[in-house]
Amino acid sequence: MATKVTLVNKTHYQTRDLRSIVLAGLRANIKNEGPYPHWSLKCVVVQCRTGRGCSGRGSYNAGWVKLRIPPSRLLAAEGLGYTPGTYLPGPLKRSIAEVLEHELNHNRGMHHGEADMRGRYKLSELDKPSWIDDMPLRVVLPVTKPVGDIRMKRQEHALKMLAGKERAAKRIAGQIRKWRAKVHYYDRAIAKAASSPKTVVLGLSRNAIGEVLVNTLAAICMSKAGA
Repeated sequence: MATKVTLVNKTHYQTRDLRSIVLAGLRANIKNEGPYPHWSLKCVVVQCRTGRGCSGRGSYNAGWVKLRIPPSRLLAAEGLGYTPGTYLPGPLKRSIAEVLEHELNHNRGMHHGEADMRGRYKLSELDKPSWIDDMPLRVVLPVTKPVGDIRMKRQEHALKMLAGKERAAKRIAGQIRKWRAKVHYYDRAIAKAASSPKTVVLGLSRNAIGEVLVNTLAAICMSKAGA
């Protein structure tokens, strides 16, 4: 029966490396103890706050394991010569393997007092599991952002935006001049029209206006003839 493994990584170690270690530990446990009795295994990995040892918890008759491993900063502070991006020291990795197999045996229902309990604490280095020796466990290196490049990119973006806004301001200034001239033109036209009085004939059709003009011209001609 294939076991579904779920890993919850709450450390700064690489999830890929931790998952490989958990899968290898499960295979080693199956090889030593027989088929794993649960269809799924959930492994939660956290960092212990102090100390450089490993510890863990495992549910009895259930597929749940919790591992506590020290962060790399504690290892460096205690003079183990560990630097981020490199493998953990061999003894520490064997302690992780030991604790993992110990908790997997708890999943099988084994208790500390039983004679066939494998992976007990305080084993000698020779007795601790060695399948983990060649497996990497690396730290996720922090991503450093190049400050200079970012500032240059932001400066280029600011210059581009400024040039666009200046072009828009020129267009708006031209439109303002155009419409200001139109307003000035109509102001003068209205003022000129108000200063010159006009005779407006209201309520007459074109025919009536024509008759008025004809009668007016006839009266002028008659007055000139009589003179």
